[in-house]
Amino acid sequence: MKKIYLIAVSVLLIHTAQAQFTTIPDSNFEQALIDLGYDDIIDGQVLTANIVNVTDLDLYDLQIQNMTGIEDFASLIELWVDYNQLTSLDVSQNLALQFLVIDENPISIIDISNNTNLVGFAADFTNLTALNTSNNPNLLFLFLWDCNITSLDLSNNTNLVALDVDENNLTQLDLINQPNLEVLYCEDNFNLSFINLKNGNTAGLVDFFAQGLAANACIQVDDAQAATNASTFPYNQWNIDPSSTFSEECSLSTETFDLAQITFYPNPAIDKLTILNITITGYQIYDAKGSLLANNTRLSGNQIDVASLKPGIYFLKVTSDKNQTQTVRFVKK
Repeated sequence: MKKIYLIAVSVLLIHTAQAQFTTIPDSNFEQALIDLGYDDIIDGQVLTANIVNVTDLDLYDLQIQNMTGIEDFASLIELWVDYNQLTSLDVSQNLALQFLVIDENPISIIDISNNTNLVGFAADFTNLTALNTSNNPNLLFLFLWDCNITSLDLSNNTNLVALDVDENNLTQLDLINQPNLEVLYCEDNFNLSFINLKNGNTAGLVDFFAQGLAANACIQVDDAQAATNASTFPYNQWNIDPSSTFSEECSLSTETFDLAQITFYPNPAIDKLTILNITITGYQIYDAKGSLLANNTRLSGNQIDVASLKPGIYFLKVTSDKNQTQTVRFVKK
């Protein structure tokens, strides 16, 4: 009898030692696991064996404040924690993760450097001020609408298909390494003065919304004339500010302009352009490819001779008597 008792106790001890638990301090998180059938009682822990093979976890709008325990979801491929109250999230152990959605959480920093399999990441309406995506070469979709992002280095994200950075604090956006880009939203970045889309496949950008940028923003493209004409697909679908210009070399247009928008006529022009609302002291004329065609640094009067230009689209960069500069677009008949 004593032997049987000892054997039973030994088996029980071995079973207990082998059973591993994952700490879940947030009761709302644990309740969600109960609702999903991975736990049975709120006691601050869950049997690790019950979660280690979970591949998809949707925790939308559950008032969760602490995601401690997520590190033991070793097989997790999709994680949706949008509309919660998270100020931090550690996904460094979730190496299989492909889709991560953290929209509408007051998160200001997140490290996704270990998530090399990440395909889609969404952080709309968070408090992110920066994001390092250099270790996410498989990223196809990146959504950062209404954060506090001031700069993005996407040079390693060459597979990117869709990017949404509406309502941030960007000053420039370099997409030269994104030839697969089909969708770009970058509206209401009021200091954004330069976008580089010269990636060898600008014409692959089907949806492009870029209103609410800095005055006279320059958008660098493969074919400036086609983009400016906006008569063929996809250029006729693009939405940009009237003051924004297209160029194949934006070095002439990346300055900050304090000058009020100039008024001139006629446009289209035949032989002369007349400037109405400022006094100009010099000008340069560039073609649609950014090549300098005319340079007058001692202009007398506010008329500019364009009679020698061939019919087409041109950029006029003027300097005022207050040493301010601005570039506008005009058409020569």
